[in-house]
Amino acid sequence: MNSRVLEEDEKWSCATFSVFSDMLTHEEIGEKLGIKATRTHAKGQPRSARRPSIMWPHSAWHLGSPLGYESNLADHIKWILDAIEPRLEAIRELSPKCHPIHIMCGFGSENGQGGFTLDSNTLARLAKLDMPLIVDLHPPGPSEPDDGDSELDANNRPNS
Repeated sequence: MNSRVLEEDEKWSCATFSVFSDMLTHEEIGEKLGIKATRTHAKGQPRSARRPSIMWPHSAWHLGSPLGYESNLADHIKWILDAIEPRLEAIRELSPKCHPIHIMCGFGSENGQGGFTLDSNTLARLAKLDMPLIVDLHPPGPSEPDDGDSELDANNRPNS
């Protein structure tokens, strides 16, 4: 992990759409969705180079927002929605063989303050997906894993 220190009022955020499966490979998930993943891993693959004996218990396909870490979390979520809404039928078809399917968000600020607002249109779009939206809040200071264990490490860690 890059240990860059955030300025006192600096904030970061990111969002990733993730599909996990014990039955399908990440290639099969990606083929069904018709989108190129930003990160994948295969069931049985080592979770990290530092701990090669710990294996992923499932396959996973991740699509991370390409917006910068300085972007508002609501903008990351809207980008994810724009990318996956046209594929809602494919997501529903994957659902019986894939669990969980969710949107995972990260938010942090050096001073511990901050937030984001989702307008009613964005909330309605999220509700139509019928999937969890997870917001992982990071307290001030370095607290992110540096070994690839985090779902948020889908090419969108704030200081990588």
